[in-house]
Amino acid sequence: MIAPPPRTGHNPEARTMSLRSLIVAALLAAAPLGAHAGDLSYSTIELGWQRSSPDILESGDGFGVRGTARLTDNWHVYAGYGRTDNEIADLSDTRVGVGYNLAIADDWDLIARVGYEAADFDTLGDADGYGVEIGVRGAIDPAFEVAAGVRHRDLDVEGGFTLVAPKPGA
Repeated sequence: MIAPPPRTGHNPEARTMSLRSLIVAALLAAAPLGAHAGDLSYSTIELGWQRSSPDILESGDGFGVRGTARLTDNWHVYAGYGRTDNEIADLSDTRVGVGYNLAIADDWDLIARVGYEAADFDTLGDADGYGVEIGVRGAIDPAFEVAAGVRHRDLDVEGGFTLVAPKPGA
């Protein structure tokens, strides 16, 4: 599923910042491993670029890798990892969970997911919790897929750190 990562209360999340990066991600998702005309594959690997622009840190760039593996016709597992380098603290983000996909039309699925999520704010501390998401995914033609959805994360901060650093240049 192509969707920007959600934001937490501390706002240190990476998110897609330009149409260009969304198009690149869509093109990578358009050629999932094992895809066939008329069949959405849930055994995929995606690589991409991401940009972090949290409220309290300078913006940074990084990479992300995500994948899914089909369990049954309607169930799949997913995992993802992303890392963004910022001036004050680097952010790494990990997700793993299970998803359910339901056909709602020819070549279109409704997708619901739930899983464990963790964020490591380099020297500032860690946070972990759960994430839920819902969205749609479909094939525009046999070689091109699109997806859209929303995701919510609820992360608990370990060690009780407080982010008080001013944004450089502010």
